[in-house]
Amino acid sequence: MNRPSFTERLANSRVLLIYPLLLAAVPALHLAAENAHDIDSRSTMIALFASVALATLIFCVLLLICRKGRHVAAMTGWVMLLFFTFGRIFDLLWEAMELTQIRQLLYPLYAVYAALALAGITWLWRTRLQLKSFTQFAALTTAILFAVCTRNFVHEYKHYCKDQREIAEQEAEKDRRKAAKKRQKEMTLERDSSADAPNSGVQLASFETLAPDSKAEAVSSDQLPDIYYIILDGYARADILQELFDYDNSSFINSLRDRGFYVADESHANYAMTILSLPSALNMRYLTPEFERYGWKYTNYDPMVRLTSKNKVAATLKDRGYRVVHFATSWRATHSSDYADVTYTLEPEFLQREFMGLFLRTTAFRPLAPTAADTHELMFEKLCDVPNDPAPTFAFAHFILPHHPYVFDAHGNRRSDVSPELNFEREKGEANPWQDKKSYTDQLAYASTRIRDTIDEIMAKSERPPIIILQSDHGSASLRSRETVARQQPFFVRERISILNAYFVPKTWQKDLYPQITPVNSFRFVFNHLFGDSYEMLPDKLYFSWYAWPFNAQEITQQIEELDEAVRSGRASPTNQ
Repeated sequence: MNRPSFTERLANSRVLLIYPLLLAAVPALHLAAENAHDIDSRSTMIALFASVALATLIFCVLLLICRKGRHVAAMTGWVMLLFFTFGRIFDLLWEAMELTQIRQLLYPLYAVYAALALAGITWLWRTRLQLKSFTQFAALTTAILFAVCTRNFVHEYKHYCKDQREIAEQEAEKDRRKAAKKRQKEMTLERDSSADAPNSGVQLASFETLAPDSKAEAVSSDQLPDIYYIILDGYARADILQELFDYDNSSFINSLRDRGFYVADESHANYAMTILSLPSALNMRYLTPEFERYGWKYTNYDPMVRLTSKNKVAATLKDRGYRVVHFATSWRATHSSDYADVTYTLEPEFLQREFMGLFLRTTAFRPLAPTAADTHELMFEKLCDVPNDPAPTFAFAHFILPHHPYVFDAHGNRRSDVSPELNFEREKGEANPWQDKKSYTDQLAYASTRIRDTIDEIMAKSERPPIIILQSDHGSASLRSRETVARQQPFFVRERISILNAYFVPKTWQKDLYPQITPVNSFRFVFNHLFGDSYEMLPDKLYFSWYAWPFNAQEITQQIEELDEAVRSGRASPTNQ
């Protein structure tokens, strides 16, 4: 009698029955591979193991009842297939049916899916088929899908780990150099006994009279003002809103001025993407060293994520006695801070991560996924609590609005259901959400009202007048066309890089502000006046790059200044391009 070959033994092996577990892992791996440039390995692993655990539980329960391995595997595979298609079918039906209440679709769809699951399990339970061929086919197909998704995920994760090692090595080298300089300085001071001792204590001049070159007197930390850095993501400059959206934002701008803000009404972002503009502003410098180090073809965002989380502004303020309060977003660059003493986040924390929320929305656990509206509401609420602590506080709050998804109407009512795109790099998609001008301006109107009320509450609760920087990281993108390379669309570039930029600082400081100031100089200005530092105010340069090659940033300062002037003088119009 001939001994069966390896292939024959494998075809009849019970090992094939684990294919539902591999099937359960595929959606998380696929979604992670789809978002390779903004991968979140921790959330991916949570989603991956939770999916496999769910499939294992279902398999074991059914096996205790049925005792027929191939049939139980098919039942489990059927249930998992329904589980992972629920959210996507919901999205398709929601868009097609134009309903107003989620429950109008959610509950009936649950009923349909429950009926399908029960019908499939019942048929498989009663069938006399042995399912041998089906099991072999299903196992082979699932193994191929699993292998492809795993390969893509591992490939990207390997690059992620490589980037992490490079960044860690660079930071360690910086620390070594800093320590060496400190030792050298200490040795020099010891040798030079006649040298003046450095001032020890925080320097602060009167809130009313401070000037950049004034000599500040040392004060205790409880006299320092709270500092708020509030980012409204994608908030367009007032003239852009008027030109492109036919939206008059003068009432909000005037309300800021009435409250004592200086509004830089000709301001631009230094970079056109959040992943570049925030680390630049928070480190008070341009990102040219990183661009040169990694090269223009580099596409991994991790160096910028690290610069945002471990930034110079927070480090400087923490060294000077400030506590750091961070407001977590679902976006990984502003999800956490290395210097945060307090972090406000939705609970449980891992559900707030963008990958996890998006993954849940594609499954039957869709109602468990928090929305962007939940994060925004929490941030507005907790911002008002910051003045309650007497310690000087630096609060950083990055609101991902009026940026899409458009989850609020103009009055702050939550829109019934807004499906996020399955790829985080939403600007690369075929649809352009910025062209939904009504939804954008409605959410902008709500954001304006809510942030104005929040500022009023902060001022009312503050024992000392706070310092508030209210800024957008970039503007809107309604003029973007997929037919032409982004940088070759001058009016779109101008729209994208024109921002809201307002400062609540003492009146005596405001003489040193100017309409064209950019975020790279915001904290240089504040530190010079507040602490008597001597940061040089940098030239206000503008750079543009887009999502395909974010590190390929090219200076566009002169072009944008000329285009702004042409539009103001009537020699050019973005609506007649």
